[in-house]
Amino acid sequence: MQDNKRTLYFMGGTVLAGLLLVVGMYIFNYIQKLKEESEPEPDKTTITTSNHKVLQSKIDNLTIDTVNHMVYNSLREEITTSRDQKMFTPIIATNLLTSLQEKYEELSFIKADRIIARDPINETELNPILSHLSSIGANSNRINLYKKKVQQIKYYTVILPNKVNQFTSMSFDDFNVNSYNSLKSELENLPNLDNSLKNRTSIISARNNCLNRIKNYNSEYLDYLDAMNVSN
Repeated sequence: MQDNKRTLYFMGGTVLAGLLLVVGMYIFNYIQKLKEESEPEPDKTTITTSNHKVLQSKIDNLTIDTVNHMVYNSLREEITTSRDQKMFTPIIATNLLTSLQEKYEELSFIKADRIIARDPINETELNPILSHLSSIGANSNRINLYKKKVQQIKYYTVILPNKVNQFTSMSFDDFNVNSYNSLKSELENLPNLDNSLKNRTSIISARNNCLNRIKNYNSEYLDYLDAMNVSN
């Protein structure tokens, strides 16, 4: 009888232990599930912004000496590539591109100003700057003003002196008073010339040289007329 009771107690204890184990596992799993549900789901749209400050620093550090179209294109490519690789948001990319554009235009126009201020102008250095500024949509009025100044300088230092050369190389028999007066007036007044260029050394030098030549030619022509009248 005692043995039967002990067997029943043992079996009951085993069953109870099993039930407790099952209940314990259920409670453990339930708690774990609650924890997982209570934790926020990772934001799948979170984007790292690890390199946008580096790119902004590169833009800020551009100078007159380092800026050129190759640097601009390289930085622009870095920004757009980082954007496409989702290293930062499209808004950050837009801000970086705007910052790059503004900085590049500012420095490039200053660079163009310095080239224009030189006498003579280095067109080989200036033209690529203006061409690239135009290609990226920079201020067209300002670009055209540079081109206009270059054309005016070229006219008064090359084209007009060539006209004077042609005129003073003609025979006195072909002398035309109207042509003489027109050339003389243009040289004296420098019409349509930008005020910022009127004291330019190359223009003043070409003007004075041409005026002397045309006046000497006119004086020689008058002497020729006097000689012809005497001979007649």
